[in-house]
Amino acid sequence: MTVTTLILPGLYDSGPDHWQTLWERADDTCHRVVQRDWATPRCREWVDTLTEAIAAVPHEVVLVGHSTGSLLVAFWADHAARHAPALLARVRGALLVAPCDPDGPAYPPGPEGFSPVPQAPLPFPSIVVASTTDEYVTLACTRAFAESWGSRFVDIGAAGHINGASGFGAWPEGWALLESLHGGEAAARAQASPDRTFVLHWLDAHASPALLGAARTLVREYAAMPHTVGRWHTAEADIAALPHPFLAPAGALLVAYDNATPAGCGALLEFDADAVEMKRVYLRDAYRGRGHGERICRALIARATAMGYRRLLLDTAPELHAARSLYTRLGFVPIPHYRDGLLPDALCYALDLPTRHVGAGATER
Repeated sequence: MTVTTLILPGLYDSGPDHWQTLWERADDTCHRVVQRDWATPRCREWVDTLTEAIAAVPHEVVLVGHSTGSLLVAFWADHAARHAPALLARVRGALLVAPCDPDGPAYPPGPEGFSPVPQAPLPFPSIVVASTTDEYVTLACTRAFAESWGSRFVDIGAAGHINGASGFGAWPEGWALLESLHGGEAAARAQASPDRTFVLHWLDAHASPALLGAARTLVREYAAMPHTVGRWHTAEADIAALPHPFLAPAGALLVAYDNATPAGCGALLEFDADAVEMKRVYLRDAYRGRGHGERICRALIARATAMGYRRLLLDTAPELHAARSLYTRLGFVPIPHYRDGLLPDALCYALDLPTRHVGAGATER
């Protein structure tokens, strides 16, 4: 039996790098519910639009909400129980990612009717996915949503607002959760989804021993590369200290996996109040030529933007021709040496980052 996935973005819609958008592009059974007003919506209007979208599908649906779009599912279920109970039977399940707190200090002004959030159990299976570093909701609040809705609760660690800025790309772990709600036929579509085996994991101070070990192994391999060996004199001590100093709020560290095997890494470290450095970017030889290096760099660029920096800096060796070509494609431009201690032949680059602001085009919420 066919099942349609209805994509429910949050405020400001989901941008081109958001996993919701990537899922919609990759799978023709995924369809976005388009709202008239993305910036200052009325909850009742969003509920009515979702009602129309579900009614227009002649078979079962799975709802995939992000942020305010996740709250929409709770409001819709509450409304449908009273006014459209037949439609509830069409909902096979709901994946509710990063439901935000409409009463929290970071929630933007303008939207109406999204508080208080309904607390009644949802009448269909549901999964709530949370991050420990979501600026729009506390982990305790998200857990409380899951408990009141009767949802399975999944904590994926330090992942920001689990949006485009989190750097997950097509987020295959999330797709697997969607499959569990769809049932068997979704698994057959999994192979068609992009980056099914390429996953990014961001480290925090509580990273698992396996993840931390992978990071240290990759950075040690980076330190052994010809352009680095003999030049990084504190390498072993620095590797032993990982994930420090690459921790929020002044840094970040990721490990990239291909088919569950560590493939590469990358990091950010604050340079000054306006700029952050991109460091330790490394990809094992066996995984080159697949676009993974670009995915790592784009994830770091997105994270630097989300952290509020205005400029991204890096230095590289002249013999790393492929890396230099990639940096140019990504928009980096050559600059003079920007700090002391660089080798005389080091080449430096900078990328101006977009300014984050509230309004059209702001971070999805």
